Amino acid sequence: MLSVKSLLALESPVVLLGNAGTGKTTWMRWTFRQLLRRDAAVPFFFELRAIAKDWGDREPERRTFLALLEEEIARSGAGEPRAAVRALLQDESGPRPVVLVDGWDELGELGEELRARLTELHAAWPRAQVLVSSRPYGEHRPAGCEGFATLEIQPLHDDQMRALVQRFHRRVYGQEEDAANWPLERGRAGPRSRPHRPGSP
Repeated sequence: MLSVKSLLALESPVVLLGNAGTGKTTWMRWTFRQLLRRDAAVPFFFELRAIAKDWGDREPERRTFLALLEEEIARSGAGEPRAAVRALLQDESGPRPVVLVDGWDELGELGEELRARLTELHAAWPRAQVLVSSRPYGEHRPAGCEGFATLEIQPLHDDQMRALVQRFHRRVYGQEEDAANWPLERGRAGPRSRPHRPGSP
């Protein structure tokens, strides 16, 4: 998976593709939190499902990603959000703005308009890194012709899945080896077995 350090080093915007349940939103939110901890980045997270709900009620001049950035800055309590956003986008020596756009496949017919607005933002302010997530069938999502690189989420191998499950359950149950291995044993037993957690009757 793309690391935070690699994301900040990229010059091209990115579309992250993955089927339902592959962890796109989880990874986008995790990346957002990691970026918040870095002095070298100023991240913005947009859930397109929420944006689509009131997009048609916006004044035409406010139907831009620049306006969305200004609104996020305003919510943070900064004065003069318009000036603050432009200063952030223009400052080559300051932290890099990172725009995380989640759920392109949920836009439907708005996809074409939002793609135009997003590519306008990147063309005008190429210093801003843009990362879009979508299921493979998201309509009108940004593509290579607009300069976007495409990455696809790959399924975990069995060994990776086993390690992930063990780490999760060790975090939940502590260092008790039996409890950490319980989900693996349950999986081997098959769906007909009654779930039984170590230590329970």
